[in-house]
Amino acid sequence: NVSCLRWHMILTPRSQLKIFLLPSTGGNALLYAIEGERGQRWKSAQVTVNSPIPFGFAFEGLLMDNETNPASISLDDLELREGRCSDLGSCDFEQNLCG
Repeated sequence: NVSCLRWHMILTPRSQLKIFLLPSTGGNALLYAIEGERGQRWKSAQVTVNSPIPFGFAFEGLLMDNETNPASISLDDLELREGRCSDLGSCDFEQNLCG
């Protein structure tokens, strides 16, 4: 089965986000990793998942902040749908609002 995991995120500097696939048979596989970026804008992201067995996800955040430089990770609008992910920013307004 092929699925598309989509989400929106804000990562401040000195933060890291990793997403792992957790197959029902055990273990894990890294699907996505990103380090913090400058700016407080929402960024769209997605990853295509191809797994013949049931699965789950684990989101791991690492904040390397200090008193003068706090770090944070914000996630919103997580969505899992059937089929491969289309290119971000491409759409026809028939099935979505283009992110």
